[in-house]
Amino acid sequence: MLQVPAAYGNWDLPGKVQRLKSGDDHEQLQVVKAMAEYFLVHERVYEGIRAGCLPALLRCLEAQSSNFDFIYEILGVMHNMALDAVGRTAMIGHQSALATLRNLLFPDEDSDPDQVTKARTVLARTMRNVCQIPEGCDASLENGFIEAIVLIGPVGVGSTAGTPIEPSPVAQTEWLRVIHLMISKTEDALRDSDAQLDGPLWLAAATHWMQDPKVYGGEDYICCLLDVLMSYSMLDNHRDKLVKAGFVEWLGGDANPLKSR
Repeated sequence: MLQVPAAYGNWDLPGKVQRLKSGDDHEQLQVVKAMAEYFLVHERVYEGIRAGCLPALLRCLEAQSSNFDFIYEILGVMHNMALDAVGRTAMIGHQSALATLRNLLFPDEDSDPDQVTKARTVLARTMRNVCQIPEGCDASLENGFIEAIVLIGPVGVGSTAGTPIEPSPVAQTEWLRVIHLMISKTEDALRDSDAQLDGPLWLAAATHWMQDPKVYGGEDYICCLLDVLMSYSMLDNHRDKLVKAGFVEWLGGDANPLKSR
């Protein structure tokens, strides 16, 4: 394991960035794992951004487009970077960072499903960090994250958009949290979500959960879903869609598991 001395001069961040650019896969992986540990201290994120870590990591992501075991490690670094305001701002302001992350939601057909699921979960948590501020929500919307999240089926329904990988309960709950942040922190995302986040989709999500709570994420999942619905229904036309989809009847019906709690 590559050692990570605390002092910037000893650790030589610019040198590690160069190794990310020119090293072989093994060397790059060792640097990535070291960075994940190093950036657990938020003050060091600024040093990493200054040294050019973000574009180097993005190049690695693009080069390892089907190696989701490696991608998982890279996303761990970006997750830690996005915990810090400097890291979030850098990701939001980079011309291709969020687009590159979005593309990871649609893996190649030969990608390992288990590795993809692990990577998607870390990606969702990274996007939760990015969406802690309105600028992050707006940038995520502009890069098509709401549409992409719906297409991969975070709520267990809808189109799979060419990927047969079923989202895990943990991953789909995390993606619901991302959607909730996006539509609760910025009016544009709430308004523009109308084309993808409709009443029938959410009714189907709730009834799917009712069929098998363990498969569809259990109580944590349904709480996140209800948070999304509360934010979604702030607009009149969204409320109308929920009513027309039969959501009120479902909430009041005997089949709703919430009534027995």
